[in-house]
Amino acid sequence: MEFSVVGRRVPRLDALEQVKGQTRYLDDLPEFPGTLHAMVHTSRYASAEILNVDVSDAESMPGVAAVITAKDVPNNRVGLQVQDERVFAEKRTRYRGEPIAAVAAETEEIAQEAVDKIRVEYRELEPVFDPRAAMEPDSPLVHPEKPNLVLHGKLRRGDVDEGFGQSDRVVEDHFETQLVEHSHLETHGGMAHVDPDGKVTVWTSTQMPFILRILLQMTLGLPATKIRVIKPDVGGAFGGKNELSVEHHIAHLAVKTGRPVKMVWRREDEFQRSTLRHRMFLDYKTGAKMDGTLMAVQLRIVIDNGPITSWSMGPPVKAFLHFGPYRVPNVKVDNYLVSTNMPPQCSMRGFGSTTPTFGAEVHMEHVARTLGIDSVEFRLKNALKQGDVLACGQTLGSCGLSEAINQVAAAGWRAAQ
Repeated sequence: MEFSVVGRRVPRLDALEQVKGQTRYLDDLPEFPGTLHAMVHTSRYASAEILNVDVSDAESMPGVAAVITAKDVPNNRVGLQVQDERVFAEKRTRYRGEPIAAVAAETEEIAQEAVDKIRVEYRELEPVFDPRAAMEPDSPLVHPEKPNLVLHGKLRRGDVDEGFGQSDRVVEDHFETQLVEHSHLETHGGMAHVDPDGKVTVWTSTQMPFILRILLQMTLGLPATKIRVIKPDVGGAFGGKNELSVEHHIAHLAVKTGRPVKMVWRREDEFQRSTLRHRMFLDYKTGAKMDGTLMAVQLRIVIDNGPITSWSMGPPVKAFLHFGPYRVPNVKVDNYLVSTNMPPQCSMRGFGSTTPTFGAEVHMEHVARTLGIDSVEFRLKNALKQGDVLACGQTLGSCGLSEAINQVAAAGWRAAQ
């Protein structure tokens, strides 16, 4: 059967305007008459008690239309899965760069000057940056009302102790990965407008307009029929434009002032306030026979959740399944998602599978070399095939892993010695 699209090279619909530089991104859209420009005052401390916020000097500046803090927001707590994100920090800060107040002014320059005039009195608290330390009973709490351990996921199959006992060799490895910023060329940005009938429209560089509407509905206290999200062309995202960034701040400012409000992050805002790829700590232990047969795999993953859960329930689930695409009769996986005072962490390409896959393949290479078996032969011997049952109970309806390994080997690949 031949298809007109599937399996064929089809030109992108937006290719011509992209190469001609005619694509209009958020910051290219025309502004409404009377548009205000917004800036945000953020926390200097990763963890601190907020004793007082003084916005009087900012409010009295010529050209400033509004200054808002947590007390001006109908619902300050938002979140898709767990409502642990604040539109503005109120009693304490949970990461350096957490928004405390927002200003709308006639120009960006006035808005920035007003933000600099906001005075916040802090009592600095002890932060926790390592998720392994954050799991300890005496660790400082990121959220005083709940423990740092957000989720402990378990996957079990067979008996790993028995599997290790039947193994001729047992190999262990530890890996740590770093935070990764998406670094898309277009920074986060948005414009908000309120109609005379109270309908809020937000134009924003986002991957998830409908999810964003749910979050805006949550904080604005408006029905979904009163909120519209419009997504122009997005200048790169890679998973980093799934959450609230500027949208809630400009929407609240537009509602308060009755005027259009625009905010576009600078590059330093991206690095300080946007979500990053999760940092992970991985411990692998694998037992195998001398002929290369895998007998047991034990994996412990500690995932840095940062201070906001957002979409972070996803990576632990995916990490369960990425101890390697290999047949293993005995499996024990423990995933720990732990809050810290590090920057917010959320989705990025691969979303929870990339890091464990990296660890698994480096570890399996170590296992193959310990056994003195060629890397390709070792992988082919243990590769999952159609009809195999995964540790989670799923039966594979199709699997081209062996074919892929053979093609890569035929192309001349062998692991560096």
